[in-house]
Amino acid sequence: MTARTSKRTLYRLRGVPPTADAMFDALDADQLDRVHADFDIPENLGLPAVLVTGSFEQPVASWCDEIFRTTGIEVSRPVNRSAGLLMLAVDGGVYAIGYDQGFRLVPDRLKDHRFGLSFASRRVDPAKIRDLVSHTPGGGRTDITLIPSGASVWSLGIVEHAQIVRRLGGHLDNIPLTISRDNPGKISSAEGGVGLRMRLGVEGADLIADIRAIARVLREEKPSPELEFVEHVVPVDDPSLVTRLEAMLDDLLGQEPDGRISVAVPADHWDDYMAARAFRARINSASAGRSTDDEPDRWEDLTP
Repeated sequence: MTARTSKRTLYRLRGVPPTADAMFDALDADQLDRVHADFDIPENLGLPAVLVTGSFEQPVASWCDEIFRTTGIEVSRPVNRSAGLLMLAVDGGVYAIGYDQGFRLVPDRLKDHRFGLSFASRRVDPAKIRDLVSHTPGGGRTDITLIPSGASVWSLGIVEHAQIVRRLGGHLDNIPLTISRDNPGKISSAEGGVGLRMRLGVEGADLIADIRAIARVLREEKPSPELEFVEHVVPVDDPSLVTRLEAMLDDLLGQEPDGRISVAVPADHWDDYMAARAFRARINSASAGRSTDDEPDRWEDLTP
């Protein structure tokens, strides 16, 4: 029996108008040349869409040199990986699905980096978390937790407001997707990060219906109370927004203090902060400046 669904990663793209020409123009022309891309316009979907197919080729596999060093036998074998990318516009939103290496054809700057995570925070069962990746700002530590059987989110040791959740996966609450349409009691799961990885309909009509169901959740529902902390601390990845925020901060730092800017101490440095007797302050500079507050013997560290 032919499977009605397939596990794929769905991306939502930003800044791409919902037309076939715009979707094509958004891709990296040089990369398309390297993969010898072919293009098609899927007419049976009944909406704007572009299909890109190609292959990533490597003349000699990386393991060939290692084989020679181990055995003294020269081996030369190529690597050829297929790539497929489907981009489609559904109700004004533009989405992309990669097949095999096709995900590499989606420019990172186009991806809505909170798309998959936002869906997961709304529909993954908080009591059945199977996959969680979090990062502590200001440090290199990344925590990865995998629990095949599922566990409560509060048992995973997440420090709310102090960690950025980058991926969240688990069992889905009831949602009208292709995988559960014929059997409402069937348990499905999803992994949400930059993209949303889950079982999606293979037939064109089923795939479009699944995308609409996902979009409806994001549009109409709020995060689960137990998972709403996921959206409290998020990284800023929009270059134009970063530029505007830096300009606003620079302007505020040049004004008289009015309480809108304050120093925050990371939780894991609180004991050091309480024990310190003096601080040095520097902003993008190796030289320190003296504080102008009521404690001239205390200096504040404002190093970005």
